[in-house]
Amino acid sequence: MKDRNDKDIHFDISKVYLKFSDIHGRGVFAKHPIDLGDTIEVFPLTPCAFRTHYQGDPTIMHYAWVRDNCPCDECKKHGFQMYLSSGYANMYNHQEPDKCNARIEIEHKDLYGKVIANKTIKID
Repeated sequence: MKDRNDKDIHFDISKVYLKFSDIHGRGVFAKHPIDLGDTIEVFPLTPCAFRTHYQGDPTIMHYAWVRDNCPCDECKKHGFQMYLSSGYANMYNHQEPDKCNARIEIEHKDLYGKVIANKTIKID
């Protein structure tokens, strides 16, 4: 699949699967052992039409990826750009860094994100 800048990006969720979790209802689990620094998942992003100042749905605000470091006038006036992700990106624990097995890196310009292992992850 080609993105807007004609780079080859292979979107992939083959290393993980989604299942019920007692902690938060749903969770992402490893199909195979994953080493520290490995890319776990690559997922596409879709920009939302409404920015943060005009978004009233708390579910979208919770699950959208917000580019909250943009200093442009458009963001100052209308709020930050929001993105919806495909794949399992919203199911990872990304709000409690000390408990996370992975970190998420977002490439807003190229409209994709990556989930990278923060430590070795065993099969569930």
